Amino acid sequence: MKYRTESLGQKPICGLVAMSLVAGVSLQESIEAYQKACVALGRKPMQGNWKGATYHRIRKYALEKLLNVDIEKTKHSGISLKTFEKYAEPNTMYMVRTTGHVQVYLNGCVVDQGGITPIEEFWGKRKRIKDVYIVKKNV
Repeated sequence: MKYRTESLGQKPICGLVAMSLVAGVSLQESIEAYQKACVALGRKPMQGNWKGATYHRIRKYALEKLLNVDIEKTKHSGISLKTFEKYAEPNTMYMVRTTGHVQVYLNGCVVDQGGITPIEEFWGKRKRIKDVYIVKKNV
């Protein structure tokens, strides 16, 4: 997994960062795909003072239809991110949606706009999982 070593700070761009990591594209490409998905789903593209917050349905559409990523929803929900670690397969990438946040999980590390962090040190390790998507392949 390629990732910038410097933090992107506290901007609300976790969904866009997760999209770019899962799809293997730049952050700018994930922003463009998200904007196109907004239009495709009958919404106005985000503009003006948009800081980067995303909606799950639009993010999922952008990944599957525009960025050609094959993701599959798992049955892990309602547990903490730390608990999920024991169910995760090695060398398998997951996009995890928790309460108010989206991150990528891979081999005991969580990646979001704050950088790469071991799960034990991740600030959100106790957050409850809403959805987990296994990244099957990036076509």
